[in-house]
Amino acid sequence: MTIESLATQRYQGTPTERMSTHGQLTFFALNINDSHLVELSQKQPFLRTEVFEYLMRRYESLVFRRCYKLIGNHEDAREACQDIFLRVFRSLSRFERRSSFRTWLFRVATNVCLTYRAKLARQYQREMEYIKVQRQEEKAADAWCESSVQATRTRVTESLRHLSREDRRILTLRYLADYSFAEIAETQGLSLSAAKMRLYRATKHLRQRYLHPGQGGG
Repeated sequence: MTIESLATQRYQGTPTERMSTHGQLTFFALNINDSHLVELSQKQPFLRTEVFEYLMRRYESLVFRRCYKLIGNHEDAREACQDIFLRVFRSLSRFERRSSFRTWLFRVATNVCLTYRAKLARQYQREMEYIKVQRQEEKAADAWCESSVQATRTRVTESLRHLSREDRRILTLRYLADYSFAEIAETQGLSLSAAKMRLYRATKHLRQRYLHPGQGGG
């Protein structure tokens, strides 16, 4: 018996009758994997919200931990988590299941969190500019030290800016978010060996850009 026919038998009837079955899906869903739940939500639209709520409960703690790992504070991580599940809900009916639901979910999560990181980075840059102005009034030794640190930071930032988007993303995941190679491979849809090779190439490109800023590459 297909999941569609089983769901139809269990949830057939008028909308009022279907509403009276509220709460049965949770027990029903315990025995169904993600792929079948997604199929159920697509083939039985009246169950879409309830199925999605179950999927969200299944993954919300994992997604939040990923968000916190990438973003670094609870408030922004919670906001990103809500945004992720909203986007997934809106796209669930169009999900083609070429990859697993989990892989797709974490790919959406990574993309949203990287967007949040970029927004926070711009805010951080504005704050750093203010701090720089304030420190210009400090003693010469402190000003020299700050100038040296800022010069290094600027050079690294400039080197990153000239890398490809793919290189910047994998360097961010590995060195700023502290993703393992397995996590990088999962979120980017790569094999483990491909993730390692891509990080090796990105690191090489960054080193070349930093040591030889006038040369192309990356």
